[in-house]
Amino acid sequence: MTTSNGRRRAVVATCPTCRETLLVGPDADTCALTGKAEARDLTTTGRLLAVCDRRTVYCVDAQVRLFRLDHWQLGRPWPRVVAEHRCSAPIPSAWCVPAAPPARPVEQVAW
Repeated sequence: MTTSNGRRRAVVATCPTCRETLLVGPDADTCALTGKAEARDLTTTGRLLAVCDRRTVYCVDAQVRLFRLDHWQLGRPWPRVVAEHRCSAPIPSAWCVPAAPPARPVEQVAW
């Protein structure tokens, strides 16, 4: 299965119902389903809570490919983990990795 971009990579899309930013793409190399995940990374605790909430959890690799994770794979140090999107039940912000603060500009000092 390929995505609309003809590759295995996930694409950034917007949910037509709730306007949330999503990652959409196949969740495996063969026999894939289309995964729709929120673009926000989960904390380690957030991963477990997402599974308890019966959401599908995906690992996102460096090539922005989605891989479906099972409950026994959650403890591994994945670079990025996201959860299934549901319009009626958004992911609580407490489950997500906080956004990095914006970089402060460096002031130029003349010597």
